[in-house]
Amino acid sequence: MADISLLESMKRLLALVMDAIRSTGEFSEQIISSMIDVIMGTAVDILNSHQACTAVLNGKTAK
Repeated sequence: MADISLLESMKRLLALVMDAIRSTGEFSEQIISSMIDVIMGTAVDILNSHQACTAVLNGKTAK
């Protein structure tokens, strides 16, 4: 089995969490879904920032 990226592993874990939360009711699902959207957006921003910093430190510039 090939290694998966951090982002892919987060997506898979959050999918499992969403399945479990769906059984708690619609209101809870909406709140958790909104929270997950914010968390994933922040995670993507952090990963993008890390990649940009790494590129700068390695002397590479974005094209």
